[in-house]
Amino acid sequence: MDKILQQIANTIVANLKNTESIGLFNGKIGIALFLYKYAHYSGSTVYEEIASELLDDVFNQLKPNISPSIVDGLGGIGHGLSVLLGEHLVESDPEDNVLNDIDKILLCDIRSSSMKELRSPYPLYSSGLYLLSRLYYDKATVDQAWVTNVIVQANLVLSDCIRQKKYGMLRLPYLNSILYVSLKLSEMREIEVDTLESLFRDILYLSHQVILQGYYRETDIVLFQRIFSQLPPIWEVECKQLRKLVEELVVTAPQNSMNFWYDNLWWSIIYDIAIVEDVSLDKIEYFVDKKVEESYFDEQIVNSNLTAVGLWLMKNPSREI
Repeated sequence: MDKILQQIANTIVANLKNTESIGLFNGKIGIALFLYKYAHYSGSTVYEEIASELLDDVFNQLKPNISPSIVDGLGGIGHGLSVLLGEHLVESDPEDNVLNDIDKILLCDIRSSSMKELRSPYPLYSSGLYLLSRLYYDKATVDQAWVTNVIVQANLVLSDCIRQKKYGMLRLPYLNSILYVSLKLSEMREIEVDTLESLFRDILYLSHQVILQGYYRETDIVLFQRIFSQLPPIWEVECKQLRKLVEELVVTAPQNSMNFWYDNLWWSIIYDIAIVEDVSLDKIEYFVDKKVEESYFDEQIVNSNLTAVGLWLMKNPSREI
């Protein structure tokens, strides 16, 4: 694994000039997160210095109208900072001031952020996903009102869609993210399961409608099945038709493809869910070698995906994905 990680780190650094965006999935905060972690893993201060410069770039390029998304906007920057601060990979000042600003936008004004995301091509409940990163890495500074508001605002959006039958404004990734956030909040005992019952019911009803209308990608279906399987058994019994429909669709998804794993690995990191099962270190090593050789075709995408591979490997040192 050491060889693969070093190859990934060196390839990313060599291609840094081609990374202009500042987001998590495809930009500088994601690369900085990996390089900080790799510097700690390898003991090399060179990568930490590069990561520090990238972090400065992120702060300097922040704009008031930045997307709230966990993928390419404020949610992803907040997630990256939460991890770095929580694992003591960076000092808490001045980054904590930036985190406070992110809190105000994503956790105090959730409604505005959600409305922006619903209009995006790939909508997510980034306020909720960001809240999880804050809870996991810095629970002591999380206001309980934020937790309550995340659930309340999700309830309001979905209730409005059901009442007005506006299923077309929703997409499965948005519902996936709400379902995942709600499930994790209940597991962490931040919210009682009983409190979430009506929200779970709305999510599953709307997911069924959205899937029937085709508002999803193959990755979304696989993620939905993985998240749905973590719900209490009562929901599997109550949603037999939905479960059957999803199982039929998942069969057609290329789950055993290394390309599918590689292209969608960021979702495995954010959701902590294996999209593809039983990927060995040997397969990863061969596949990474191939992608590095092809890197000159699209260096920015290669950087994004290799960053995800590196983060996943360090999080899963057992060598099986």
